[in-house]
Amino acid sequence: MTNDKIQMTKEIPAAPFVISDLDFAIPWSLVGHWWVIRHSLKGVTMSAAITSLGKLVVASDTAFSTNLLRLDFHDFDHGVTLELKDCNSTRGKLDRDDARVRQSRTVVAPRIRCQPTAVELAAILAWATGGTPSGSGTVTYPLANTAAARSLWYLPSNGTGWQLQNCAVDSMTIRGSSGEPLDVELALIAQTFARTSSSYPATSLDISSQPFIFSDLALTFGGTATQVREFSMSLRNGIDRSRFLNSLTLTALNKLHRTITWSLDMPAGDYDANWNDALSAGVTSVATFTGPGTQVLSITSNAVRYVPRNPNVPFHAESFLRLEGEAYSADGTSDPLSITLHE
Repeated sequence: MTNDKIQMTKEIPAAPFVISDLDFAIPWSLVGHWWVIRHSLKGVTMSAAITSLGKLVVASDTAFSTNLLRLDFHDFDHGVTLELKDCNSTRGKLDRDDARVRQSRTVVAPRIRCQPTAVELAAILAWATGGTPSGSGTVTYPLANTAAARSLWYLPSNGTGWQLQNCAVDSMTIRGSSGEPLDVELALIAQTFARTSSSYPATSLDISSQPFIFSDLALTFGGTATQVREFSMSLRNGIDRSRFLNSLTLTALNKLHRTITWSLDMPAGDYDANWNDALSAGVTSVATFTGPGTQVLSITSNAVRYVPRNPNVPFHAESFLRLEGEAYSADGTSDPLSITLHE
């Protein structure tokens, strides 16, 4: 080779793109001498994993045989990290030895973002709240002190499937904004995972119900109908992420604490007095989404302490009031959050 260009010694087939042999040269002096290096590569078929072709199933058991739900999702992250522990210390040299590095823990923290239908949302609410749903038609999803475990199976369009076993909901955020569908984000904590090539369970996406959209919302603030530009409610279950008891994996999924937070973005001119309404007592906040057919989602907190903050003052735009606060029990016995859903 007489110049600095890479030269292929075998033709490359049209598809798939495979490199068989490669020659390249580098100069080793200034008088025109070259090292010629040949490198042989084993043929590798290039297959892309197209995310729009991926599939995600939720099940009530690790065998994926009970309460299977195929989930339509927007974003998904397996959240699998195999931690390594470097045991090298003071050793009479600056370099460290590979033999003293070992795996310490398996951390599995998946994340899902979706715009669920009413059927999908029913399964998500039961999972996140942890209680036993009750009622016929309109179903109530009570809060529980124990975590509900589910298992996930993600199948990429190419490659090996991922099973994420015994997943608990660490946090669930239900969010809506002008012109957008109702969005649900789940931050999960799982005990373990497996890579599998087993047959994927036969499931279908729900087409019997539809997602909610932001214009379905009717919101009341202290009993008064209120227009908002954005709304969100977050349920945080405080799953213990540190319970690796002489084990590479979490030995239990325990809730340590629970917080419920609300966030509202409302026109400052229309609701000027709302900025400090929650200073002396919590404000009853109700978000009701009435969708197609019989679909109704209701989220209620009877005592939300919104932190008083002044409205923003943007350049040549309308001023809005952002209210953010935590929900508390209104009477010392009732739950700080009540969720019902009619599919």
